[in-house]
Amino acid sequence: MKAIFALIVLALSPAAYSQMVLQADAAKLQPQIGRDQAGFNSCGIRAVVLTHRGKTVDTYDFSLMLFSKMYTGMLKAGKYQTSMKDFLAGKTDGPAYIPAPNKIWIAKEAEGAPLISKKIIPSETKGFTLASTDFVKTLDVMTAMAAGERMQFAVRYKTEPYDVVLAFSAGLPEQEMTPLLTCTRSLIERMRQEIEAE
Repeated sequence: MKAIFALIVLALSPAAYSQMVLQADAAKLQPQIGRDQAGFNSCGIRAVVLTHRGKTVDTYDFSLMLFSKMYTGMLKAGKYQTSMKDFLAGKTDGPAYIPAPNKIWIAKEAEGAPLISKKIIPSETKGFTLASTDFVKTLDVMTAMAAGERMQFAVRYKTEPYDVVLAFSAGLPEQEMTPLLTCTRSLIERMRQEIEAE
């Protein structure tokens, strides 16, 4: 009996898992759209996801982007950490958590394969990591997020022994979803025309 109990304790220990899933307390999405003289040149979505653990509020801030001149997607992520006392007092604009995460991924909750980085790139934003991702998969995840599907977003810091996974669902209202879809369709058409012109 003691052996069975020991196995259960070991199985439930955080160190035995490669990740810990937290339910987000709040999540907000924002479309990201860029233009140049030729039309749309970047489309993306930004998510701000809040969760609290004990006396600390973690605000995860990440963006998925597509650019007309890059045939990959981009994922940028980091977080801000605030004490619960400061957060309740309205002080939510603290500095970014340092160092930047060394691992990031995002996935639809109902799918096994996540969108993971192909290459980590130094970010100009202190405390944030920038990573290149697969273009088609990035577009798929962006669309799912905008439609309000359940998502899981993960980061890992050097100080943490496992991935911290945030489960969330937000979605964009129709007045924000329509311009984002217009942007992505136009961006893909622009890229197709540029490839044919080469």
